[in-house]
This record gives sequence, structure tokens and C-alpha cells, in this order.
Amino acid sequence: MKNVVSSIRTLLFVFALSLPLISFADNHMMVGPEKPKSFNLGMYQVANSSKVNLAIVKSATSRMTIQIKDENGNVLHRESLPKDMEYYKRKFDLKEMGDGTYYFEMITNEEVVSKKVTITTAREQVIALEQK
Repeated sequence: MKNVVSSIRTLLFVFALSLPLISFADNHMMVGPEKPKSFNLGMYQVANSSKVNLAIVKSATSRMTIQIKDENGNVLHRESLPKDMEYYKRKFDLKEMGDGTYYFEMITNEEVVSKKVTITTAREQVIALEQK
């Protein structure tokens, strides 16, 4: 019974993440108009941070590889999801990678979906005011 409740809760979470499938730069949504055909994907960058949340629901009959690449195409992170893993959820912190543009690639036998994430660190500025 706990497994059924847990599965339903995970499915509802992923469904909620996959609802806003339109890309808006202002609200940090990362999933654009290219909707994956062989899996469901929810991905967003946490506002004003270097953290990215990723949730995937895929078929239990297909494998998947997740890669993070830099602007030059260098693979910075790679992990493989086994066939029997239907639900995947992870928080990535790109703080150690520094400012820049990164690409999350989700690769299955049927397709490759790439999503762009831009990390910029807020810089403090000191403004001096003169009093007359």
C-alpha cells in the first residue's frame, strides 16, 4: 500500500512539473516547445540560484543517459538510468561549475532532448552617495 501511495505522489509531482511546458526566460522555466516523445520531463532553475531541479517519467522498457555539457561540448556529468527506473528526480547544484551556459541532455534510444541553463552569479555593487 505504501508503494502505491508513493508512486501516486511521485506521479502527481512529475505531472505538476510538466504542466508548464512553455519556455519563459523571465520565470526560469527550462522546458521549451520541443516536448520529448518517449518520456515526460519537468525541469526548472531555482530563481536567483545555481540550482536546477529535474524530474523525469519514462517507460520501464527504455534506458536513459543524462549528461551535463558546457558551451564547448565537454561532458561535465553523466549518469545512466536503468530500464526499470520509471521515475527520476534530482536537484543539481551548478555552483562549483561557475558562471556560464550549460546543456542538460536526456538521451534515449528514440531521441535526444537538450535544455539550456544559464548560470550567472549576482554581483554586489557599492554605490557612494554624496551629500551636499
